[in-house]
Amino acid sequence: MVAPEQPKVILADDILAIRQTMARSLVRAGWKVALAAHGGEVITLARAEAPDLFILDWCMGPKVSGIDALKVLKVEPAT
Repeated sequence: MVAPEQPKVILADDILAIRQTMARSLVRAGWKVALAAHGGEVITLARAEAPDLFILDWCMGPKVSGIDALKVLKVEPAT
């Protein structure tokens, strides 16, 4: 019997401690977690990973925000 694949989540926050804390909880809950520090990383990871869920910080410093990343991903059929 083949084990079911772990669900995938992309977790984005510009604060490292928040990413690490949330990632530990998600891994314990059975998620495969990909971490991003800004929206640009989210977009790149989403194209490569095909996640089941996004957890995005809305405001991530001077780089691409979670809102802007979501707008890009929303119009891309593959994501």
